[in-house]
Amino acid sequence: FYDVSCGCSQTIAVTAIVETESILNQSKVRTNTGGSLFVAGPANVLGSNFFSFGQYDCFQNCSQKDSKYFHSVSAGFTHQAAVTVEGELLTWGDNSNGCCGHLDTMKFVPKPKLVRCLFETPKDLAL
Repeated sequence: FYDVSCGCSQTIAVTAIVETESILNQSKVRTNTGGSLFVAGPANVLGSNFFSFGQYDCFQNCSQKDSKYFHSVSAGFTHQAAVTVEGELLTWGDNSNGCCGHLDTMKFVPKPKLVRCLFETPKDLAL
């Protein structure tokens, strides 16, 4: 594994990305493997039960599945985050008070969801 993080009751890891080149019809073809998420933990944290460490296919039925390669992961107390090689931040799990970066009306995010914008209104500015 390239990166591993543990929360209170879950573990999340990402595999290293390996780029391979092959020659097909006299042109170079590059393919990537790796960058996949592996998880273990309960449904109340991950959205689905993973009793043993297994690959987490969070983009089932998604047309962009093949373009998502993960670079790093982080697990919190009851939520987790993953960053793609493109720099996209995806979070899921307990979203109490909007701690996953999504609207605080969404109490639980069952699958990785793109955080559109990180912004906090500045406070205590010395002007």
